[in-house]
Amino acid sequence: THNDVDLPTSTRILMDLIMRIQTINDVRISKALAIIVLNILERRKMEFEEPVVVLTRHLAKIYQNERNWEKAAALLAALPMSYPDRPESVDSSLETYLKIVRLYLTAKNIDMASFFVLKASVLQSLTKNETLQIFYRFCYCRLLDFHKKFGKAAEKYYELSHDPCMEDERTKCLNLSMVCTYLASIGESRSRMLAILSRDKRCPSLKSYSVLKEMTSERIIRLSELDSTEGLLELHQQGESPGGHGWTILERAIIEHNIDVASKFYSNITFIGLGGLLDITPDQAEMVAGQMISEGTLSGCIDQIDSIVLFQ
Repeated sequence: THNDVDLPTSTRILMDLIMRIQTINDVRISKALAIIVLNILERRKMEFEEPVVVLTRHLAKIYQNERNWEKAAALLAALPMSYPDRPESVDSSLETYLKIVRLYLTAKNIDMASFFVLKASVLQSLTKNETLQIFYRFCYCRLLDFHKKFGKAAEKYYELSHDPCMEDERTKCLNLSMVCTYLASIGESRSRMLAILSRDKRCPSLKSYSVLKEMTSERIIRLSELDSTEGLLELHQQGESPGGHGWTILERAIIEHNIDVASKFYSNITFIGLGGLLDITPDQAEMVAGQMISEGTLSGCIDQIDSIVLFQ
């Protein structure tokens, strides 16, 4: 990169060097050399954009293989993204943004993943590449899921489960749609998804179909009956529900489902009776019912004097 050497010659020499670095079998040496060369090129990275991009992608791939997701994502995020009116440039930039999103999601860095989905959203409307459009939609679904917007995620996953471009991933999307429906808050959106899934001929073959049958039949579900969901919930879906009491997100969703079912068969019920029906304490029954009423997902009121829930 000496100033006496013209730019085309320097670029050609650099690209030859990078090709050799990429073909080194010892990953540690390849990684070390990539870091050294990128540091040298730091001050002239605008002049040597192509070599910097190629070498950065190579280093990012090494970090990805090392499961250092955030480092790989940060490297790709630092690349210059120029997308004039050239479809290939738009597609290349969009593909890079979506890869960054996937890496940040894998690293559970939801804020950074959301930031790059927003950037990708501008480009996805410009591309005619169906594969990239589908990948964007899947990344958007994943973000809704990670943000615990389970009702919306269930709808979007279900749409993807019918898309021919998803090929072998359609069953996975259907499973994700079903799980997110179980986790969603009580309401019209959840009821609609339960009805749609119950009519889908693909669902009976899925592991957690028994839970779907219980929900659509408006039956009380015991927490001990949730074994069919074992192995289906992802880590972020297994967390503790807000509000404490040690319930998982799924357990809380099932308790709310059971209270909703009880409201269809009882005009009123004591806290003790509701707790016994749901296998929880009377205080827990009062607390959950009260929260559902205040959030508008349950019609009724709490009579604390007589310790009764009045359903409307």
